Amino acid sequence: MAGAIPLAVEHVNKDANLLPNHTLQFVPGDYMKPNTALAIRTMTRLLTDENVVAFIGPDYSCAEEALVAAAWNLPMIAYLDSRIIEENNQCADTKVSNKSQYWTFARTLPPSSKVSKSLIALLKHFKWHKVVLIVADNPRDIQAQQELVTLAKKHNIQITQTHSIPGKYLSRHNDTLKRIIHKSYKRTRVYILLSETDVLIDFTRFMQAKVDIKEYVIIAVEDEDVYNSTRKLRYFQHIFENLTLDSLDLFPFRAVLLITSSAPSNPNYEQIQAEMRRKMTFPSLNIPTNPHIPHEIPISAGLAYDAVMIYAKAVTEVLRDGGSVRDGKTIIEHIIGSRYESILGFSVTIDENGDAEGNYSLLALIESSDSTASMEPVGRFTYQNNQSLPSLYIERPIAWISGHPPKAEPKCGFTGEFCVTKPNWMLIGICLVSGCLILIASAFAFRYEHKLACLLWKVEMKDVLFIRRNSEYTLQNIRNTVNLHKVNMNRYISYNVPPLISNGGDESQTYEGHVRSNDCVGIYKGNVVFVKRINKKSIDLTRNVRKELIQMRELRHENINPFIGACVDANNIFILTLYCARGSLEGMIYLHDSAFVSHGRLKSSNCLVDSRWVLQIADFGLHEFKAGEDICPFMETKYERDLLWRAPELLRLVNPPPQGTQKGDVYSFSIILHEIIGRSGPWGATNMDINLILDRVMNPKKYGGRIFRPPVQKLKCPDYVIRCMEECWHEDIDVRPDFRYINMRLREMQRGIKPNIFDNMIAIMEKYAYNLEGLVQERTNQLVEEKKKTENLLLRMLPNTIQNFEIRHRPGERLKLRIGMHSGQCVAGVVGLKMPRFCLFGDTVNTASRMESTGEALKIHVSNDTKVILDKLGGYILQERGLTYVKGKGEMRTFWLLGRCESKKINVSQLSKENNIAIPNEIIMQKSGKQLYRNSFSLDEKGIYEADTSVETISEDTNSVENDALNDK
Repeated sequence: MAGAIPLAVEHVNKDANLLPNHTLQFVPGDYMKPNTALAIRTMTRLLTDENVVAFIGPDYSCAEEALVAAAWNLPMIAYLDSRIIEENNQCADTKVSNKSQYWTFARTLPPSSKVSKSLIALLKHFKWHKVVLIVADNPRDIQAQQELVTLAKKHNIQITQTHSIPGKYLSRHNDTLKRIIHKSYKRTRVYILLSETDVLIDFTRFMQAKVDIKEYVIIAVEDEDVYNSTRKLRYFQHIFENLTLDSLDLFPFRAVLLITSSAPSNPNYEQIQAEMRRKMTFPSLNIPTNPHIPHEIPISAGLAYDAVMIYAKAVTEVLRDGGSVRDGKTIIEHIIGSRYESILGFSVTIDENGDAEGNYSLLALIESSDSTASMEPVGRFTYQNNQSLPSLYIERPIAWISGHPPKAEPKCGFTGEFCVTKPNWMLIGICLVSGCLILIASAFAFRYEHKLACLLWKVEMKDVLFIRRNSEYTLQNIRNTVNLHKVNMNRYISYNVPPLISNGGDESQTYEGHVRSNDCVGIYKGNVVFVKRINKKSIDLTRNVRKELIQMRELRHENINPFIGACVDANNIFILTLYCARGSLEGMIYLHDSAFVSHGRLKSSNCLVDSRWVLQIADFGLHEFKAGEDICPFMETKYERDLLWRAPELLRLVNPPPQGTQKGDVYSFSIILHEIIGRSGPWGATNMDINLILDRVMNPKKYGGRIFRPPVQKLKCPDYVIRCMEECWHEDIDVRPDFRYINMRLREMQRGIKPNIFDNMIAIMEKYAYNLEGLVQERTNQLVEEKKKTENLLLRMLPNTIQNFEIRHRPGERLKLRIGMHSGQCVAGVVGLKMPRFCLFGDTVNTASRMESTGEALKIHVSNDTKVILDKLGGYILQERGLTYVKGKGEMRTFWLLGRCESKKINVSQLSKENNIAIPNEIIMQKSGKQLYRNSFSLDEKGIYEADTSVETISEDTNSVENDALNDK
């Protein structure tokens, strides 16, 4: 760069058309490092010692130096873009373009804002009128942004959004770019990046991951250096990643357009560079060079050469007009608006501010024939006929992803404002129907969840009246009557649940009592119920358990034993079902079609006959409820006997399903059918031990492969019954029929049976029973509705949770409230991130807490500061407590807040402390006797209320209203 100025001086002196009768002399002034004071001192030395008439430069900063030049009315032409050396420079700043202060300053380097004109020219060329601007937070890019915003308004280009990113981009700022894309991708198709190359690489990759990149274009600016064809890959270099051209997915970068300073186009520029290197070795400069390593000549050397040439041309014109070479203002006026041919090979215009217009090129991704790709020039920006904006000339086709330039916005606009679409009534209807279905489903789900949470099945054992074993009232009485007289029942009904297992350990009593005694029969809400104890200490009411209990409660069928409820108290877990005093297949069909799917424990003892001679199936479901039940010694024998009805495939399982299977229920039915017909137990005349029977059923191969079943040779029944029985207990579960088929097969048993008087009576009784049940249900529903209304009214007046609240460790005592008050300054704030809480802080809060802790039950304890405020408000009744020790405060004067008089409020601030004028406030209170209490209040010297009470006799009784605030405590 140092050799460019001597070369230009030499060419000027050799040109006869420039500076006739004058010659230029180059006087170097190097101050070695960027320092404004040193620059000004060097300028002063050159003025006084060398008698210079112009300044070419300086190298670093310009603002203060340009002011000095203006003060001496000498021209200064800058050429070096000091952004290459120092970021915080002033030579590229728009500040020095102000000709009211810097009237002798010009520059051949374009300021950073000049690239904005090329950006506007590019947008106008492709008709992109809506863009989003992303700007790095540094002076250079902010200046370009300000100029771009001004030009965009002037040329009707809308910048929909502007986003800022850190000036020093780091990979940790990736989230910032992602947020910008998320906020803006629905509002533009064109992005302009005024930032570093690293931002361009990451932004393009994030765009590809978020949107269809072919519909977008990304415009970036790289004006810190000119385009260099030998370093095409530098636009893909990432500081924080080891990226190469092969490691990048180049597809999204086809949507990138890059504006950069044009490379020199002068074919003789290499020769000129060689001459500049030769000039560097002259004694005036004496810059050491290596002949084997050529010294790199920066682009600013050409700008320095241009600065000398335009100065010589301007001085030539001034001299021709009779001017002086020391008239810097006139010289700069001749430079402004001129157009010259740069040594770099393109035409340059000096604008009205003395700044050279930039020469920029447009780069795009071009793939070569050898399948390599790089950013190469596809167009150039040139000024013609004094245009304010350059024109873009496309020299090579751009390889757009979609084959054509993206549009500025979609056909219908970003929000569909340009398209009037007819409503899709079918879609609207589907959405409405879907919404209604979702609401209905949500309502049902909410209702079901509410049903699960309501515990409608829960029974309190205190509501169950158990019948004693030695009671005069026997089961036969229960079978023969429906109405139970409450007065007579008090003789034999106990409220305590008798133990099913005696403490003495008498197994014969416990097991027999559990199965046959009246200890398991009781009366619940007028119904005779059977109470089955579950041997568990406690039960966890999980969702599955609640679901089972709700299903059991809702299961209703003529041949299904109704489930009444369950008690889940600790150590008292019971199941209540309707008692069948006389202990059809339709019940099993209904059960198999219900949510329970199968019975699992079907046996003869679970087929009960009620008081109307209707067979009902019992002891099914509630598997989760019964899980983990303790097995008592007497229950082991019962459990082994129950296995006689279980299917062989279930016996072979180590952990059979508690709900069983439908085919297993069919097998159990065949054993019951054999038991009914043979009338000699489940296995008839089979004289074997239970364990041996079970072993032969489970392991037929062990006994020669013979399937072992109850004998049917001596059964006296039709052949079709025996065939149905054998099909039901068949070893192959696929051969076993379902209950619908069994019901159809056994329907032949009813042929030829004539109705008798007993059947007619049973039918009439059932008819009357059904009518009575309907009437009772109707009356019950009416009673329930009235009860709900009454309970709702009571709940509004006093909720149960408050009314029945008791201190757990102090039964019988009521909870007493204690209140403390203090007034003063405090700080409020929200604390926490995941679960924020609004909190108060400060000494006021602590003192109020001490007022509460040192107070008494059912009293309001206040401090003196609160008392002063209440006195100013008026109408409050306070009583002095005296000095109270407060932790952290010592002794404080505190008061009791007794009440408030709403009828007349006393403004204490208006009372005179000198004469202690008391404003009487009378409250007439009525007592239940013939006494009239008249109370008046006044303030004493300490500002405390004193109450005076007078009693008068009245002639008639009135209702009383007590005012606890007036009682002297």
